[in-house]
Amino acid sequence: MADGDTPALRLDRVCRRFSGGGREIAAVDAVSAVVPHGGVTGLIGADGAGKTTLMRLIAGLLRPDRGAIEVLGIDVRRDPLAVQGRIGYMPQRFGLYEDLTVRENLDLYADLQGVSAAERPARYAELMTMTGLAPFTARRAGRLSGGMKQKLGLACTLVHPPRLLLLDEPTVGVDPVSRRELWEIIDRLTTHEGVTVLFSTAYLDEAARCRAVLLLHEGRLLAHGPPAQFTAPLAGRTFRVAAPEGERRRLQAALATAPGVIDTVIEGRFVRVVSDAAPWRGPPGIEALPAAPRFEDGFVDELLRLRGGAATPAAPSPAPPMPAAEAAKT
Repeated sequence: MADGDTPALRLDRVCRRFSGGGREIAAVDAVSAVVPHGGVTGLIGADGAGKTTLMRLIAGLLRPDRGAIEVLGIDVRRDPLAVQGRIGYMPQRFGLYEDLTVRENLDLYADLQGVSAAERPARYAELMTMTGLAPFTARRAGRLSGGMKQKLGLACTLVHPPRLLLLDEPTVGVDPVSRRELWEIIDRLTTHEGVTVLFSTAYLDEAARCRAVLLLHEGRLLAHGPPAQFTAPLAGRTFRVAAPEGERRRLQAALATAPGVIDTVIEGRFVRVVSDAAPWRGPPGIEALPAAPRFEDGFVDELLRLRGGAATPAAPSPAPPMPAAEAAKT
């Protein structure tokens, strides 16, 4: 079927449970979603939300207990090998061979993916230019930095050009510069090569880079839509309050217990406040300046709605980007 006739990915009430310690855990619980072709779709959630399990189900590495998964029009349960031949999958811990050079790792994965010798020089040159690894093809993988290893893992995943690329938290543990460079590579893949990307992350700021977001929490899909869908309800409900040096935590604690406040977080010289409704007036003597809502605010608001709207306690001082696991605790 043509791309216009079928989505890149279709999930229909997908369930996967694991047993251990005398109890059963629903890692993925009745998840249904459709991902169209093109662009980046973010799979957003805290650690333990079910992101990796869902990725492995989509890649045909796990079988669902119930439900159906179609990738590029192929039923994953019926023909996982056909799916694996058309997608790229980069897990959290990509299997680089650290005693092999960059070029030797590429050769190994080209062998595994059935890329002919004639196709390799042009594809390697393209990948090395894209990742910035061209000067390091003779360096052993074990001597690369963390960010360079991630880029090499991505290059190995792309040796055979996929139509759908699954990236499981590729920016975890890399420095900010490498994180930005990885996103530049992803943007190039979607813009110039027409690759559809499913990108899982616990970093909430990365959701803003995605065309659409699947928001997972404890195995369940809370919401699915463009990032603006999550921030729009926060219009008029987000503020910043200036705090003197050494007084930010005290001010944060005070604001966290103020009427109508559902979240507070220290943000540089300010305390960021999210209210439960607009308009909101701060306590006497407090000047609250309007601030643009962020996806992080929408994430917290959605979790509170799920929990019944309980007010949040004072949050610890964050270190941006804020992982979903930290936001989920607020």
